[in-house]
Amino acid sequence: MAAQALQAFSRKLAEAMERQGVSANALAQKADVNRQVIANVLAGNVWPDVITLANLEFALQERLWPDLLAWPLDEEGRPVEPVSEEKPHRVGSRAPRPRKQD
Repeated sequence: MAAQALQAFSRKLAEAMERQGVSANALAQKADVNRQVIANVLAGNVWPDVITLANLEFALQERLWPDLLAWPLDEEGRPVEPVSEEKPHRVGSRAPRPRKQD
């Protein structure tokens, strides 16, 4: 399960950077994180510490750490990352309100 969490985090980080058009160098400066740390996290070579995780989420204004408790379980009771096409909510943003029907 730990490896799945790291893979999901790395994937979410890469997707957020691509979506926002942010390079590793630019993100490193904005998040006050060493660029090599970002490269190593993206490659899945290292676990980010909590401060790095918080700095990256704040800099990108997106949740990056996966919500493992919300993942569905496989037949053996292990969490499985859900596949979603839903746009991520920015940190501190509200979910869109439902439209009133006339």
